[in-house]
Amino acid sequence: MLEVFDVILVSNAFSAAVALAISVVMLAVFAATLVSNAVMLAVLESILLVLVVMLAVFAVTLVSKAAKSAALEVIEEVLLAVFAVILASNEVMLMVFAVTLVSKAVMLAVLALTLFVKTNSAA
Repeated sequence: MLEVFDVILVSNAFSAAVALAISVVMLAVFAATLVSNAVMLAVLESILLVLVVMLAVFAVTLVSKAAKSAALEVIEEVLLAVFAVILASNEVMLMVFAVTLVSKAVMLAVLALTLFVKTNSAA
């Protein structure tokens, strides 16, 4: 009977040794998985940081283009106002030239009439 207990004891010791070896291997696999997961997390955090930077650059570009567009709109409005003033000024100048032309025509008529009167009174 003692021999059976010895066999059982040896068998249990062997099973315990195998279980311990399997546990050590599993622990090593879990440790490697943990390290691998930590590396993957670091890589994902780096990718996230790059995406945040890209988003910030995109936002700055968008704001810059919007500001540039707004500035161009203001410049366009100012130029339109300047052109409107120039147009009004040209219209006023055209009216002045028209009045000057009429005035010169009247002066020419007066001069012609004066010349006619002087010529007829001298005769």
